[in-house]
Amino acid sequence: MKITTKIVVSSLLAFGLSSATVNFPFPQNANYGNGIEVSDKEAAANHLKSAFSYYYTTLYNQNGNYACIRADPGDGQCFSEGVGYGMLMMVYFSDNTKSYQDEFDKIWALYKAAVDADGLMNWKIGEANPSNVWGEHAATDAEMDVAAALIMAAYQFGNDSYLNEAKDLLKKVKDKEFESNGLHKPGNKWNDKKNPSYVAPAYYRLFAAVDTDNAEFWNTTAMNANYTLLEANSNSTSTGLFDNWCDASGRGLDGYYGYDAARTPWRLAQDFYWFGEPRAQTMLNKLGAWVSSQSASSVGGSISTSGGMGGDHNNTFVSTLMSSLVANSSYQAKLDEYWGESVNTTNSDANQKNFQKS
Repeated sequence: MKITTKIVVSSLLAFGLSSATVNFPFPQNANYGNGIEVSDKEAAANHLKSAFSYYYTTLYNQNGNYACIRADPGDGQCFSEGVGYGMLMMVYFSDNTKSYQDEFDKIWALYKAAVDADGLMNWKIGEANPSNVWGEHAATDAEMDVAAALIMAAYQFGNDSYLNEAKDLLKKVKDKEFESNGLHKPGNKWNDKKNPSYVAPAYYRLFAAVDTDNAEFWNTTAMNANYTLLEANSNSTSTGLFDNWCDASGRGLDGYYGYDAARTPWRLAQDFYWFGEPRAQTMLNKLGAWVSSQSASSVGGSISTSGGMGGDHNNTFVSTLMSSLVANSSYQAKLDEYWGESVNTTNSDANQKNFQKS
């Protein structure tokens, strides 16, 4: 979902997770001491809040005690991926005038009511109705964001019950959506290929702090296995662009940085910006070198991993490529250029279903 991607990715640059209705009202304007940020953080925060208001008005879909995020404005499709994004948004954009805890709880209630036999949400349902299953079984990217959102919600809303729920969910995730060697599976019922954008190393660190019984798995086993996968995929191209899909060795299977792969720089930027991870920095710098040679206004996806632009000029590609620039101070002007283009790109609704998928 492009508007969602813009908000989530750009939030890394505008603020972090310290009162009024909530414990960490937007915007925080935190600085973690790693990397660079957009030059005008106040203006960025205002743009983000405006984008969230649009997101909330057009995509939040409530049905009694349940809610989900629409795939498109007016669309009845709801994806588990969008559930994760929605939960993150409700945490991040709660502020001094409005807490989105009620909305958060309704989205989380939908997740819990729409699970399969493994206790993980079916990846597509209709009209915020947990009984209306349109796509069976789970997609791992959703669980990454849902579990992280639960952990953040505990601190934002001051309710430790979210930590207990996150711990319960993570045990299922480890058992059903990861191999014993730490590599992620793309879902709980299939594992014939890998998706680099499903790797969420910054979240693994949060998971280890909550799922303490499996801290070694999250901090070391999953971390190292999936970083090795990402490094192999990054090293397979001169541009540093990641593939939508790869095999277990990291070899690309489709040759395109598309609506799946677009999330990978964002997830790496989280781990570098929050925790200073050098492996993330190395991959961001490689990709950033290519991104810095491209005009933000010329970016269009899907992009071949050799660098050939496609025809979709939108926030999915502009904002996520922008994330690769945070790791090098020499890219400040380019970062601001990409941010400005992202703000001024108005076709964020186009083809949202292409991004919000399992």
